[in-house]
Amino acid sequence: MSRQRGMGIGCVLGVLLLGVGEAWSGPVALCSAAPAVGCVDMAQAKFSYDERKAGKEKAKIDLKRGSESVTLADFGDPEVESSVIGVCIYNAASALAGVLEVETDPGEDCAGKPCWITKAGKQHQYKDKLNSRSGVSKIQFKPGSDKARTVVQGKNNSPKGQVALPTGVVAGLAGGLSVTVQVLTNEECFSATLGDVKEKPGSFSAKLKP
Repeated sequence: MSRQRGMGIGCVLGVLLLGVGEAWSGPVALCSAAPAVGCVDMAQAKFSYDERKAGKEKAKIDLKRGSESVTLADFGDPEVESSVIGVCIYNAASALAGVLEVETDPGEDCAGKPCWITKAGKQHQYKDKLNSRSGVSKIQFKPGSDKARTVVQGKNNSPKGQVALPTGVVAGLAGGLSVTVQVLTNEECFSATLGDVKEKPGSFSAKLKP
């Protein structure tokens, strides 16, 4: 289910970007300046980004119930191939507010254990206790005809020197009535636009209900 992409890939501040409004197609996960088109739309989602405590920032993303049937192969196979997972966060004006990127080589270890495992052929799961790649500690991909799910969690823990989770994301979302989140893999992209916003100084959360 690869998406057809146009020309004009650029590199801005070390982040690969598609041209505005372009469609995505792998094999490398990219964040565009505006939300990519042609992704699998997710019907249910939760998003939270909490920067209220410096050095203890947290991010949680949970996208569920894809509009298309998704197989495990649509997520790629990060155990045996190089993998780049991009989490692209856009504000209500469709401007890029934050990027999380997890890049791994086949068989690579995270904190002494395999970064990726495939559980009973039913899901791909990434874990990194050191939160070394954009602060991401967990990624979970589950396939399904209407139950596909993508989960991404990340955090900082400055006393342990773990400060890779980007900050300033909440400021980029501030005052908006929605947030669009896209998770891009080697093979596919998943997208949700969430309303039902709850905003506090230093934190931003939103929900999408089916």
